[in-house]
Amino acid sequence: MGLPDAGERFALQAGEPGTAFRQVAREGAALVSEPLARKRGLAVGDSLPVATSSGPIELAVAGIYT
Repeated sequence: MGLPDAGERFALQAGEPGTAFRQVAREGAALVSEPLARKRGLAVGDSLPVATSSGPIELAVAGIYT
C-alpha cells in the first residue's frame, strides 16, 4: 500500500520524506502536524500515544508536516 502523491499533500518540516512515507505505509507510523508536535513536544522518532477501541497503542512519529 502506498501513499499516492504523499509528497505533494504533506510538506514535511522534519523527517526524510521517502523514509517517513515508507514508515507510514509499511510500519503504521504517524505523520503529525507541526502544531501538535509543538504542543506535545514531539520529534521524529518519538512515540505518540493513541487511544483505540482495543486499548492504547504507541505510534512512531515518522515526520512532522506543516
